[in-house]
Amino acid sequence: MKKSALFAFILFLGLTLAATLANAAPFVVCDPYPLETALTDTDPPNPEYFIVVFDTGTPVTAQPTLDANGRIYLKYDLVSVAKGKHIVRVKAGHSVWGESVEVPFTFRAGTPKAATGVGLLK
Repeated sequence: MKKSALFAFILFLGLTLAATLANAAPFVVCDPYPLETALTDTDPPNPEYFIVVFDTGTPVTAQPTLDANGRIYLKYDLVSVAKGKHIVRVKAGHSVWGESVEVPFTFRAGTPKAATGVGLLK
């Protein structure tokens, strides 16, 4: 009985750690789109995919992610991005209606600057 409980505990810790590491990287995200049921006849359709381009790299297709309310948004993992300044360009796409205009985003990846003025407060 004790061995199976210990195994279950170790398995739980391992899965928890794996889930934490899988979500640990920074992500490029966008605001959630409204639910399809909330769209009016004059609203454009929600995207079926996103096109993400880093710097001058090859465009990558990213599938939408669902938030807790069932709305879709972009969530693209930056785990493999090198240190330095980057420009990300994103387009939303639909298989029938085409792609949106490109939206640029600039960020700097790297180790944060060391803290200054470290001391004791009286």
